Amino acid sequence: MAMASVHMIPAFVVLTLVSCSTGVALAQVCQRMTDVTCGREVVASVFDNRGNVTEKCCGVLLQLGEECHNTLVERRIAAGGYEDKQVVDIIRRSFGVWSTCSSIDSCKRITDPTCGREIVQKVFHGQGDVSGSCCGVLLQKGKRCHTVLVGERILAGGYETNATQVIRASVALWNNCSTVI
Repeated sequence: MAMASVHMIPAFVVLTLVSCSTGVALAQVCQRMTDVTCGREVVASVFDNRGNVTEKCCGVLLQLGEECHNTLVERRIAAGGYEDKQVVDIIRRSFGVWSTCSSIDSCKRITDPTCGREIVQKVFHGQGDVSGSCCGVLLQKGKRCHTVLVGERILAGGYETNATQVIRASVALWNNCSTVI
């Protein structure tokens, strides 16, 4: 059963391309609107499985919209040179990039700036305390948002060399807030 679904995804992509008469025009508009640096970053992540898309480029990608993202991915796949297994992996990574960028965006939109500073100081610099009200905000946003934002900051903020320490502090903060509230 799993094997059948593997072959259905590329067929779906092909059918989508064939049925969308405006696909070429949309792809051209999307390409003109794409930031070159961010375009390379998304291509490296989706097609070459290299690196993550930065917060800045996630913002650019979200501005383009999901339809542009999907159209550009589909056009590159349709241009050829990929086996079915590669196409399935590319589609998974494409969905993953969009999902991650959307998560970062939705989590940031709801983050209280004061609490954000308290959390960053505690998790990334080991300084200060996180107030009970900010623990409440953190728990309200949820573990997924906390994990996404900490991970994004590690990758974008130059914290790779002490990522383990940051993750430990992040987990400790979450556990502490869970017991306080």
